[in-house]
Amino acid sequence: MVRPYTVPMRVDYTEAQWVGVAFVVLGLVLALAWLVRRYVPPFAALLIPTSVIAGFVILVLGPPRRSTSSGGIVRLRQGKEARRRP
Repeated sequence: MVRPYTVPMRVDYTEAQWVGVAFVVLGLVLALAWLVRRYVPPFAALLIPTSVIAGFVILVLGPPRRSTSSGGIVRLRQGKEARRRP
């Protein structure tokens, strides 16, 4: 019996590889934003820069929001900073 190939759930990239992945993702999002700007007339008429459209695309496609609006700050305070304070 041949076992099917399974893709590992966790990818262990080096830091340099993560930087490369980030550049690829940013390039794809910028290309998508360029297409949106080109084919959606209001974006072209308002002269909204492609990078701004790409930023909104990343916000829409980003990770889901938590119930708190300051999720990042709370996570930082739960780390080493929270241990130092009495």
